[in-house]
Amino acid sequence: MRIRSRRRAHVAPPISVEEIVERARVSSMTPTPQQRCAAELLGSDAHVYLFGPPGTGKTRVVDWFVEAAAASGHAVLRRHLHRFFVDLHRAIGDHGGWEAGVDAVLTGPGGRYGTVCLDEFTVHDPGDGVFLDRVLRTVSARGVRMVLTSNRAPKALMPNPLFHAGFEPTIARIESMFTVRTVAGEDLAAGATTGWRDFGPESGPSADRRVRPVRPAW
Repeated sequence: MRIRSRRRAHVAPPISVEEIVERARVSSMTPTPQQRCAAELLGSDAHVYLFGPPGTGKTRVVDWFVEAAAASGHAVLRRHLHRFFVDLHRAIGDHGGWEAGVDAVLTGPGGRYGTVCLDEFTVHDPGDGVFLDRVLRTVSARGVRMVLTSNRAPKALMPNPLFHAGFEPTIARIESMFTVRTVAGEDLAAGATTGWRDFGPESGPSADRRVRPVRPAW
């Protein structure tokens, strides 16, 4: 595991690492050592970027965090990255511009979300990269904590060499803004009781991560 930076968000989740680990126990799971380290980080007030190969448990530990946060009354918005893009694009049109659109997406039934979790964080298109950079800056400026999961380290985002150099300022922003941690190890998809369980296509707090990527026409 590794930590790149420790810049704090403005909003701290009112939960502890013990509450996050308890959600694993409720699901009859035992966190791996790396998942527990990630849980400790999620229990802090830092912006968090978790990355590692598929199946190693980074999404599941965020599931536990979201469940613990909900039980504590902490408002968390959980979306697949592409679903968030679609929602934001629609809100910009419905509410008459960027600022109002962002505010609409970040507001739930109980008011402003304290944390936004985005799964499958990746980018390949330079136009999407410009949009994503603006999203990161705007959400953070509103004092909303961000938690990202990705199969790629920040430096591996925008892998096409034709476009990578143009995205390097955003990579530097991510590394400065987020605490970056690897969640690696054995493929937990092969085990049913340690850090992984298949809830099916429509159930559980991470259902949004299964949304098929759709690029909006902004």
